[in-house]
Amino acid sequence: TFNDAEGLTAGQSQVRYREVVVGTLQSVSLAPDRSHVVLGVRMSREAEPLLTPTTRFWVVKPRLFAGNISGLGTL
Repeated sequence: TFNDAEGLTAGQSQVRYREVVVGTLQSVSLAPDRSHVVLGVRMSREAEPLLTPTTRFWVVKPRLFAGNISGLGTL
C-alpha cells in the first residue's frame, strides 16, 4: 500500500532490484476506506528469494540531472 499512485501505471510501471526488472505493476485501486492506494504486483520467479516478511517497496520519483531523466515509473 502507498499514500498515492502518482506516476505509476498498471501494466507499465516496473519493479526493479539493482536495476534489473523483477516485476510489473498489475493493478492500482483505492483501499476500501479511501485513505491509501493498493498496488497489485506480479513478480518474476527469480525474485522469490527477495520477498520476505520484511521486504519493503518504495516509488522512485523521476529525477532530472545534467539533461538525463531517471526513475520514470519505477517501483
